[in-house]
Amino acid sequence: GCRVVGVDLIEKPLRDLKARAIQTHTVDRCIAVKGDILRMSTKRISFDAVSCAWNRYKVGEGHNSISGEGDEPTARILPLDSIAPADYAPGQSSNANEGLNGGQFDFILDVQCFHVVRLVDEKLTVKAISSHLKPGGLYLVMTGNDKEPEVGPSVLSESQVKLPFSTLFDALSVAETRFDDTEHYTRLVKPPLAWCGLFRRRLVVDLREVGSVAEAWQILLEEIRAQEDHPRSFEALRSSIINDQNGVERPFTVLTVGSGRTGASGIEVWIDRLEATLTQMQRDSLFQDGRAVKLVRRQRI
Repeated sequence: GCRVVGVDLIEKPLRDLKARAIQTHTVDRCIAVKGDILRMSTKRISFDAVSCAWNRYKVGEGHNSISGEGDEPTARILPLDSIAPADYAPGQSSNANEGLNGGQFDFILDVQCFHVVRLVDEKLTVKAISSHLKPGGLYLVMTGNDKEPEVGPSVLSESQVKLPFSTLFDALSVAETRFDDTEHYTRLVKPPLAWCGLFRRRLVVDLREVGSVAEAWQILLEEIRAQEDHPRSFEALRSSIINDQNGVERPFTVLTVGSGRTGASGIEVWIDRLEATLTQMQRDSLFQDGRAVKLVRRQRI
């Protein structure tokens, strides 16, 4: 029942997705987009409203959504220009942190993409991946492994896979594996060695421009996707986290960035209390299922 969006600069994989969607009768849940993932602005595009499953489609007004029309489902490949803002250039980021709190996806699968786009701008690539994921969302990446000579995909070391994600993500697993057979790989003695990395997006609470504790609470509650009437107290936060009453389930890591703009008061104390609350929850052994929470501090990202 998952809805899937496939993004690629090359049309062949998208045609394969289109054919597979038709074959498996899942056209209504599959979207194929031709373009550059670094062009996608999650704050200005809502994929929840996108469908390429109809004979005709139109760009919605205001939030650049795409709505379907027609009676018979077909599979279409949409050009990225039909859903991206016209003023958004490839690789452009008017704000380095744009979209950090606006992700739409629970899971991103990346097979042999990261090792290419990292050469363009590794930091922007990681932020783009983070921006498309919901807080706590998962990113699974497969890339070449430098423990064997390069025979196809570009090869990376284990640290080259882990380190770029060490701020915005928790590394759940980075393991050796091999790529599946392809038309090219079947000519080899065995498929190329690969890294398979699984990362969980941290909850980002950017406090660098915050001027009050009230603003800090607002950012945190938005990031955990709390109910609108969620009280701004650590006791209420503790209760809602324990009972998974927010839009983000455990486990998660809260990443605080900065400590308020110059002259702001009380932000450091608020961060200390937030960290103490999360730490005490761990000490109290409240999470018998192992789904822990923690806090990490950074001054910049």
